[in-house]
Amino acid sequence: MLLWAPGYNVFADLGTLPVLLSAYALCMLLERACLASGKALGVWKIDESVERLEGQEGAVDLAGLFR
Repeated sequence: MLLWAPGYNVFADLGTLPVLLSAYALCMLLERACLASGKALGVWKIDESVERLEGQEGAVDLAGLFR
């Protein structure tokens, strides 16, 4: 609502940065919690052939894709 208020500048508001940083931190925390609970509950199953590829040089870093 404040974006359409006359004379309001979102970048001059001192509360913008803390709100954005806390929202970003909350999203990162929620993502990590969901991935950890999914792994703990066995939601995802990785094929054994894909796991063998992780040890080979030049293979795709699958663990890096989910960070």
